[in-house]
Amino acid sequence: MRAEVQNAADRKQVRKARNREKLREQQRRADLQTVLGTAEGRRVLGWLLNHLQPRRPMWQPDAYIQFNAARHDVGTWLKDRIDEVEPHGLLNIFAEEQRMKDASREPDPETKVETDEEKEE
Repeated sequence: MRAEVQNAADRKQVRKARNREKLREQQRRADLQTVLGTAEGRRVLGWLLNHLQPRRPMWQPDAYIQFNAARHDVGTWLKDRIDEVEPHGLLNIFAEEQRMKDASREPDPETKVETDEEKEE
């Protein structure tokens, strides 16, 4: 908002900048809700959260701690934005990941190998 206001004493400029920021925030929230509303969006957010690992401890006895801290910070920020927009968003993301895991475990009917018991029937 600071870059949009040339004169902080001008209430009209400050009010306009505040309104523009409010509109941008509403748009960001609506965009995130749209992403969370699709299976593809939930999968992408799940991949990001799995990579960023916001729940994993970041401490390490060497310089790698800075990398972990940055990754943790971004992961926590993303998780918090999801929680703000959709309180059950993380649960939906985890449910989508579980659906994908379950789907990958189901045998393909065309390539299914019959067991001895199935052959006897």
